Amino acid sequence: MKFGLFYLFSDFGNIPQDRVFREVLEEIEYAEELGFDSVWLPEHHFAIYGMLGNPMVLAAAIARSTCRMQIGTAIMVLPFQHPLRVAEEWFFTNARDRLLAAREQVDLGTIPEDYRYHYFDRFKEARFQFVADKVHGNTIDEMIDAGSACAGNPEDCIRTIEKYEAMGVDQFMACMQAGYTSHKDIMHSLELFGQYVIPHFREKAKKVKRPAQA
Repeated sequence: MKFGLFYLFSDFGNIPQDRVFREVLEEIEYAEELGFDSVWLPEHHFAIYGMLGNPMVLAAAIARSTCRMQIGTAIMVLPFQHPLRVAEEWFFTNARDRLLAAREQVDLGTIPEDYRYHYFDRFKEARFQFVADKVHGNTIDEMIDAGSACAGNPEDCIRTIEKYEAMGVDQFMACMQAGYTSHKDIMHSLELFGQYVIPHFREKAKKVKRPAQA
């Protein structure tokens, strides 16, 4: 099981945007120290819950401050980009060290219908119909029981992730920057996850790989 972070870069207006990005970089650097394998950056426009207009710019900053983590886009909205421009930006993001190419991944997608992208008037014709999967459960406990959320203490998270693992899931992305969660609380959650949850699955993997003792 590999573990990653997924960031929405929510902006609810209670802290300056430059502070949001400084704190996010600090969280990602700490997550790498704790054993997280990847970080995933979405492209959003004109949305309170997501304010990252160009994931490649932040990917370049993350690449300079990390050594091992895979850096992925999830996703870049291709109808707003020229494919050659995306390729160029990806190239210059990791041009400082060609070894970065082995840990960067560009994922592309289409446009959700309700994302206010109509402000890009010249791209109106490129919009696609989007149907979102319904998230089951109204309370956090119901969502955890339904497998729609992973929350609680480390033991709770381990039990939830083991359910995913039993279904064949081998990569888990955690979105810890949700709503009004403070930087301090996110750092604490990362620490708990890195100290207890990730080592649990790493140890399980080692036991599976060890040859049977005679």
